[in-house]
Amino acid sequence: MLQPDREVEAPCSCPDQLGAIPQYLRAAGHGISAADLLRAPARGGFSLVEHACHLRDYEESGCLQRILRMLVEGSPMVEDFEGERIAVERSYRHQNFSAAVEDFAQRRETTLRILRLLSADDWRRTATVGTTGLISIRQLVEMVAAHDQTHRQEIESLLDEMRSDGQSWGSEDTQDVAALRAMALEFTEGFNTGDLARIMRFYGGRYVDVNLRAPVQTHEERRAYFSRILSQRGFRVQVNPDEIVVQGSVAFVRGRIEMVDRDNTVIRELRYLEISRKESDGWKAMWGMDGPVQELPGEEKS
Repeated sequence: MLQPDREVEAPCSCPDQLGAIPQYLRAAGHGISAADLLRAPARGGFSLVEHACHLRDYEESGCLQRILRMLVEGSPMVEDFEGERIAVERSYRHQNFSAAVEDFAQRRETTLRILRLLSADDWRRTATVGTTGLISIRQLVEMVAAHDQTHRQEIESLLDEMRSDGQSWGSEDTQDVAALRAMALEFTEGFNTGDLARIMRFYGGRYVDVNLRAPVQTHEERRAYFSRILSQRGFRVQVNPDEIVVQGSVAFVRGRIEMVDRDNTVIRELRYLEISRKESDGWKAMWGMDGPVQELPGEEKS
């Protein structure tokens, strides 16, 4: 366990370091499309909107509330911040990036105002934090600064991945990738508003749904299939394409489908693979399959 340092006062640079991340986050999202704000790294992790929501909530519960309790209570016991669980419970992917960034910035400014007023003795006040153990306010601030840096590195890696995709595929392929991401967004909006025509515009004369007992469907059979689902649905969906590979007139799209109830709680997550073909009137879905996430034997769900 960490032990509070009772000899060295908090470095004066800490508040300055903490003040940099909100502006960085604003700049990271500047000019990014709505689809790319939801884009997760190919190897898994947070999208830009999820980073913003996580930093906002961590600032409130993992930083600000802890500091306030350490100042008014005698070495309180505080819980761990379970970021992944909170991300699911609060449906980060359905939140607004800009609003999350501004909320985070306001909370961080409140933290900084408090830190600038602390005395040397205040910096040494303590709490016992979940699995971390006994820490001082100074050590907590150092943890928060390290947490900022970790997310900054993850965001840089995600932005590099986006730039790399655009450079390696060229302008035409970049437009195709954007069109395929737009398909996912349109499907999401069409499903959630019950707009059958909006869904069906991306299907051609024939579609193969590998999950169905009779997988080959005509356009009208596919339309009837979705009509039945829409009439019975008690949930919304969020379709998240995580990887798109374009090979000429054929594209492979791998991603996630989150099923969300009326309280914005994710009730089920599916992984999907869809194959689309570029036709004269745009990209059309040809083949598709989805299924629940599978855990390896002995692997705990994260």
